[in-house]
Amino acid sequence: MEAYHPGANITAEFPTAGALLEEYGDAVPPFATVWGDFVEEITDKTAQALNAGDVSALADTYATIVLLADALAHSRFLKTVVGDLNVTKKNPKERAEKLKRRLDKICEYIRDVTHLIRKAKRLFPIPHRWVTDTFTGTGECVFNLCDNVDDALLRGLQLPLFTPAITYKLNNQFSSTSSNWQTQQIVNPCIHSELRIILHLGPPSAIERPVQPIGVSKRCCVCCTLWIEAQPHFSNAMVDEQVP
Repeated sequence: MEAYHPGANITAEFPTAGALLEEYGDAVPPFATVWGDFVEEITDKTAQALNAGDVSALADTYATIVLLADALAHSRFLKTVVGDLNVTKKNPKERAEKLKRRLDKICEYIRDVTHLIRKAKRLFPIPHRWVTDTFTGTGECVFNLCDNVDDALLRGLQLPLFTPAITYKLNNQFSSTSSNWQTQQIVNPCIHSELRIILHLGPPSAIERPVQPIGVSKRCCVCCTLWIEAQPHFSNAMVDEQVP
């Protein structure tokens, strides 16, 4: 942010934050202050546990989170960092891109669900069911990672490559790795939704339709595609990938 030069017009810096900027009144603070306020507020609200029983409070909190996420995602600063091809430091650019993706995903929950409900109302009543099954042998469980990054690299490489010089270089180029590792040592892997639906439906029946399309919001990942292709009963039936 130190190398970024914001414009004098705060509205141009946050083109979708009209309602949020109005809270400052006539004396709108400089860009860095507004950015810091938005980040602090969205961090605080997302860190709080949401009480599912209080629907009104839940809706207000999530609405504020969406407004903040939209304002940050469409800010001139984030757009500049993500789109700047001359950024020499790879790690800050990757973190900015990751932040942009996560902010957009928050907003998608509102936009996509609203669009889905609007379209679905024309077709009601729609038969539906929630898939909550758990399947053995899929690798879904709780994993505790190594105590630190060095142990993980040693186990993965299986070679004692670490010297003071290498350790210093790793810590210098990937400074955030150690701190991120400490906060994310517990991993809860889960299978993707299309595989969960396939396992729930079971193999195609000779009596029923041989092909049962499954609509997904984006293309299947490589692992899911390879798994589907490797199953004998799915050799002639691929997932129908449709973007709503």
